[in-house]
Amino acid sequence: MNTLKTIYDKLGDKTELAKHEINLSSLTELADINGKAETFLKEYRKLFAELQKANQAIIRAKKEIPIGNNLYLQIGRVRKAYVTQAKELGINEAELKTGEYKKSAQISAELDDINQTLENAMPK
Repeated sequence: MNTLKTIYDKLGDKTELAKHEINLSSLTELADINGKAETFLKEYRKLFAELQKANQAIIRAKKEIPIGNNLYLQIGRVRKAYVTQAKELGINEAELKTGEYKKSAQISAELDDINQTLENAMPK
């Protein structure tokens, strides 16, 4: 019986030792994963901040697009009226394409381009 007790005592010690080794390896693995996660989180936080800024820009763009479209339409109406009035007064159309009229054409083209680009870029 003494021999059997000695064997069981020795087996019991080995089992406890194995449990400690498992705990230590799990702790080491957890520390490794934590390190990887912390490194990842640094970049992930930056990405999150960028997405928040982008979201704010999208919200702002949704408010600004109708204003840009309205200005584009207003310029078109005023330009058309200007040309009509000038023709009625006998002014040559070639003479109209200077100064504010020319500037309005450039502004109108840029407004249209930006409006279209923003509208196409908006998430659905």
